[in-house]
Amino acid sequence: QQRLAIKRLHLRAPQSSIVVAGEVPLNRSAGDGDLAIEAQASLASVARFLPEDLKVTAGGGLTVAGSLRGTLQSMSPDLTITLDDGVLSAPRAGADVSAIRLRARVADGVARIEQLTGTWSKATIEAAATLPLELLPPLPVGIEGRSGPATLKASVRDLDPAAVPHAPAGVTGRVSVDIDAAASGADLTTLEGFI
Repeated sequence: QQRLAIKRLHLRAPQSSIVVAGEVPLNRSAGDGDLAIEAQASLASVARFLPEDLKVTAGGGLTVAGSLRGTLQSMSPDLTITLDDGVLSAPRAGADVSAIRLRARVADGVARIEQLTGTWSKATIEAAATLPLELLPPLPVGIEGRSGPATLKASVRDLDPAAVPHAPAGVTGRVSVDIDAAASGADLTTLEGFI
């Protein structure tokens, strides 16, 4: 059987690391593989991959842990993604987004954002979503996706409209918004909801 056994592979870079262990099948006849993964990265290092003209800076600790099972043609991830004390700054967004907290799980062909919270200006933001992995574009490695509804629930509380970039001078008040939307499948043109 053509399988690559990885006892323990530990890679480090400034502000990030990844530990991988398990077996990878090198062809279809070698059966399924099973890789355990634990990765940690500073959000600042992830932000460097964004286009420079956006001038995005970021901070906070991102962790990805779990497993990848299957073959290179059809991989089934079971991953937990967490972010604590995140900060995101982009000139186009006006004020920084701070106190970002993320709890997400990728499993059974679906990505579930269980909790996403943060603060922008003085407004608080909360969101949760379910995204079938069939929404992903083609990747070099096949990822098992599942069809089903895509959902989004989000709320913004106590937003000062004057903090919105390019808002008219003299705008005052406080705005709160709730969003509840769903699409029947990978076709996001079927998205329906209410605000």
